Amino acid sequence: MEQLGEVALQLENGDVTINSRGDALVLDLGVTAASVYTLTLSSAGDIHIDQPLNVGALVLKYGQGTADGAGADYRVTAPVTLPAGNTLVTHQGSEDLVGTTWLVITELGDESGSGQTLQGMANDLTAHYALGTDIDASGTTGWNDYGIAVFAGFQPVGSETTPFSGALEGLGHRISDLYISRADESDVGLFGYADSQSRIRHLEVTGTVHGYDRVGGLVGTSHGALLRVSSAADVSGHSTVGGLAGYTYGTVSLSSATGEVTATGSSIGGLAGQNRAGDSVISESWASGAVNGNWVVGGLVGTNYGQIRHAWASGEVVANNATAGGLVGQNWAGAEIEASWASGGVGVSSADAIGGLLGFNHATGTVRTSYWATDSNTGIPGVGSSDAPADSVVATGLTLSELISDEVVTVLNGESASPVWANVRSQTSPYLPANPGPLRVKYDLAKVYEPVTTLQELQAIASPANYALLNDLDARATAYWNMGDHDGDAGTEETFMGFESLPNLSSRFEGLGNVVSGLTINRPSQSSIGLWKNLSPSSSVVRLGLEHVSVSGGVNVGGVVGNGGYSSIRECYVTGTVSGTNSVGGLAGNLHASSFYNNYVAAQVVGEDRVGGLVGNLSGFTVETSYSNSQLASGPDTLLGGLVGNLADTLYPMAGLWNLDASSLELNAVGSDPTILIPGKTQAELKQLATYTDPNGDGDDSDSWDISAIANDDGSSVWLIDDGNATPILRWQYAR
Repeated sequence: MEQLGEVALQLENGDVTINSRGDALVLDLGVTAASVYTLTLSSAGDIHIDQPLNVGALVLKYGQGTADGAGADYRVTAPVTLPAGNTLVTHQGSEDLVGTTWLVITELGDESGSGQTLQGMANDLTAHYALGTDIDASGTTGWNDYGIAVFAGFQPVGSETTPFSGALEGLGHRISDLYISRADESDVGLFGYADSQSRIRHLEVTGTVHGYDRVGGLVGTSHGALLRVSSAADVSGHSTVGGLAGYTYGTVSLSSATGEVTATGSSIGGLAGQNRAGDSVISESWASGAVNGNWVVGGLVGTNYGQIRHAWASGEVVANNATAGGLVGQNWAGAEIEASWASGGVGVSSADAIGGLLGFNHATGTVRTSYWATDSNTGIPGVGSSDAPADSVVATGLTLSELISDEVVTVLNGESASPVWANVRSQTSPYLPANPGPLRVKYDLAKVYEPVTTLQELQAIASPANYALLNDLDARATAYWNMGDHDGDAGTEETFMGFESLPNLSSRFEGLGNVVSGLTINRPSQSSIGLWKNLSPSSSVVRLGLEHVSVSGGVNVGGVVGNGGYSSIRECYVTGTVSGTNSVGGLAGNLHASSFYNNYVAAQVVGEDRVGGLVGNLSGFTVETSYSNSQLASGPDTLLGGLVGNLADTLYPMAGLWNLDASSLELNAVGSDPTILIPGKTQAELKQLATYTDPNGDGDDSDSWDISAIANDDGSSVWLIDDGNATPILRWQYAR
């Protein structure tokens, strides 16, 4: 696998071609400044686009190591912006010299369906289309008036008599606020009917979709391939209704649905109403929306005739008549469910065929190595009713806490050559690394956490949702993000401003012991700068590492946060450089009445006033069981402290330590109050266990924090120290 994170691809002066002879070309450095030139990516194997691109044209040559490129593909996990027209070309295999030219769409169009627009796809149902940008479809609420101020909205592309047989490549884009209201029609969705030749990929749809039969947020009936697609649309109808698709006769892979699904008939599912054919496969997919129908209702699929592998559902399921399951309502003859699980509560008005995993299983239906959560289904079996032999149904009920285990992940993965399921060091419910969705965290089971696995997802964080970082992030690419006026001086040349500080956290961010490394924020003219601008009351950041950061701002600057109040930061650390003017700290710029414990900083912290190794300005609370190994720099006659620059209205005592060698200037623990006698320690002393049990050396341990005595809720120690050889680290760092 070849990584391309060291070169800034600006394409300012001409076309660029990148070749890779490895098994995959991974584009992990984006082009965020618009270019009019062509970028060509050529790989002997796969191509992975994991950073945003904004280019004049894109050529993808994958599978070039063989003549036909069999088995090779390209993956898009970040948006690719292209101008309208024939600006995307793909070649699979070295002998595919002509390639496939895609018509790139950048506009919704109008209800007439004219032009090269989203609605205009209906004019050529065999073409290859791609989205060059996100499309706002909110205007569809006023389309196709029935004549009584009732609007049918968007006209689904393709029907049973004239199906869509082309392809739509979403390129990581979203169609938002799509409106369809066709209560008497069948095959209703963005696409009405897509045949076996159709391919729909890398796309998200949001909005409201209503029909009668075979209704889905993305497609009513699909005989083709759905890959890496998702729907957040609320979907309603009568029968065979699903959050993503009504009928699926083909394949659904790495896909999801989060909207609510409501229907008055049967075969209702969070992802698909029916997985219809024996060879239809749903794999590595999930649904999290609530599902409500009359009978045969499932959190993922209403009726399954095919195969469901490596899937999960978490939405509440209600059947107003009978037959409901947390994952599947009904598993029909020859149908298979394998390595899947469900956690949503299930309810029916009668006691007929209700199961935490499956409502009814046919005599030749099978269920293998699957689970359901018993917490929300007290007294309900995993399978409500089954005509199959007992050994054909292998399903286990566990509490959510019990589902968070390596053993469960091992069972779900089975004998897969490449693991499909994972958890984060036994801290989360099982998830699909190739298609992560909302999950539970063992420290806080009552909450649902949105996953963060990429820099784009990190940048897109928006409260009030809770978030969990599922893996380390290499953020070096942010050094080349967001060209602009970084210092507010029109006379200076524009440069890269890097990552944009997240505006406000009003919930919980669970780092799960993962690290963001190489983050760049270059915004010296802006205030409240850090990974977050602000932490709101009751918000918290826990178990997060920030390494080799370069954070530059004005007033209130910190590695984790610029400004926070009545919030919490714990078990976090920062290394790198943090700089600003006033109220600058390695971890936080300004904190008020906030809980701050079990953290450390080993960074260079630079400012003009109120500069502290941990916090620049602190009020209303204290520093607990934390230390600073920072190097500090500021001007003369400023408030410069080894722990805190300026301290006001704060409770005592402090339990913190700081590096005596942190600055060439005379230094105290707190810049504003030299009477707070927390002595600095040399680098050698900071490596000694004894330093943390009696920091003043006076035999009084009331001002100490015994590293070995500080424990998590499960009894494990928070800190580790290699006595005499290294400064303390957080235990989660050792467990990585």
